[in-house]
Amino acid sequence: MNGQACIVNGGGGARAFAGLAEQLSDALWLPISPGPRQYNYLLVTDQLDASRGEFFIPLSGMELASDKRLLAQVFAASGAPTPETKLVPALAEAEQILRERPDCDWCLSV
Repeated sequence: MNGQACIVNGGGGARAFAGLAEQLSDALWLPISPGPRQYNYLLVTDQLDASRGEFFIPLSGMELASDKRLLAQVFAASGAPTPETKLVPALAEAEQILRERPDCDWCLSV
């Protein structure tokens, strides 16, 4: 794969991922490139030509991971079990949910 594979880290967001790009480059023995090649580990780019090369993580998977609404639609359409989520503004309301639904395990976050 000499010269055909790379870590894609380019565009306006490249500085934010520079450290990770260096770590991946060292670990995988791949160069860092501002644009895609034949085989790509995508971190960030401003302009992506999806028809150019292959990606370690499929672009459709990256899109799903970045859009929780789309992920919820896919899970619902396939019948995948998902956790029940409740957002409440105060601890008292969370405690009320615990009293009303003692049959469930809850993860509370403030």
